[in-house]
Amino acid sequence: MKKYIILIAILILINIGIKAQKIEVSYGTLMGLNYSFVNVNSATSKYYTFDEKDQNFTFDNSYKGKAGYDIGIFFKLNPVKSRFNLESGLILSKYSNSYTVFLSYDNYATTSSIETWTKETAEETISNDFSVIKIPLFIGFNLLNTGKFQLEIQSGISVNICMDENHKFMDLNNEEDQLYKDYFAGFQMGIRVYFNKIICQLKYDRSFNIQEGSSRTYFPWEMEVDGIYLSSVNISVGYMF
Repeated sequence: MKKYIILIAILILINIGIKAQKIEVSYGTLMGLNYSFVNVNSATSKYYTFDEKDQNFTFDNSYKGKAGYDIGIFFKLNPVKSRFNLESGLILSKYSNSYTVFLSYDNYATTSSIETWTKETAEETISNDFSVIKIPLFIGFNLLNTGKFQLEIQSGISVNICMDENHKFMDLNNEEDQLYKDYFAGFQMGIRVYFNKIICQLKYDRSFNIQEGSSRTYFPWEMEVDGIYLSSVNISVGYMF
């Protein structure tokens, strides 16, 4: 319930002052597809004691992106005789992806006074499904306007409300319930083309850290993760009223 109250409050604030003089107001709908993926920052865990002679630590991560969808509305304020504009809206995004964190190192041991190093590895894969409400705030700049054709670049930030999130640990039997934040911020940038009232756009979206807590140790016992970042590439079409 708290999420919906916050959402309604933000929408009310967005509409305050839209009748101001010398500002053109427009709105429209958008829908499209996205391709999302997750990156992580990992390091050796402070809770695991390595031998001081262990060496050649290698951290890596890989991701598998999947297609999702976006659907929503936008509101645009365009000061008369200006090439700049301000835009906000309400977008529902569905994301699906998975990622793997990986560690390898040479483990030191002695056998019959003979020093040996054994290659040790650990990895964890997590599969995710997100439903996110995005409330963006963009500054746009009109590069070209011939009347029926417009070319615009956009950049800005977004407030993201995670309405539904399901994750699954593929390699470890870990029952971590609160893996990601309920609310997180991100930034977006992209390009939009207007063909009269028809809209086509391409955007890149990257979140700030979505991990609940500053660091977690639920990954393989040798590793600690201090940042998880959700990114997506979005292709949409729409109509401006």
